[in-house]
Amino acid sequence: MRVLFATGSLADPFSVLNDCTSHVLSTWGLDAEKHKTATSLPRLENAKATSSRITEYYPSSALRNEEEGRVELNVIVEIDGTVSECLILASSGSEALDQAACSGFRRARFSPASDADGEPMRSYLSTAITFRLN
Repeated sequence: MRVLFATGSLADPFSVLNDCTSHVLSTWGLDAEKHKTATSLPRLENAKATSSRITEYYPSSALRNEEEGRVELNVIVEIDGTVSECLILASSGSEALDQAACSGFRRARFSPASDADGEPMRSYLSTAITFRLN
């Protein structure tokens, strides 16, 4: 069975979404115009080491309290591939776990995003970390 929805033009809703995205990027101190034409996004170079560091250093207070959870975050990646800021989008419910996720990513190394000219640019990466006790 085929179902069709008559949505009409989506130009206005997408325009509002694009305006919202530009506003969010600018509040993070990022160049929204460059992001519209970026040729690449930041790429984590040391994913295995970053993952290991985060999971090996499960916060002791979270262990004692048997805390688990999922942290959704954005990290701001500078043109040299370092992380300058960690923004918690959705908390795990545990400040210790949220801070552990940010701490792990602050020491991560990235290949920075590239603008339309292929030059490195400040950008962001969205990710999530799930903490589970075994």
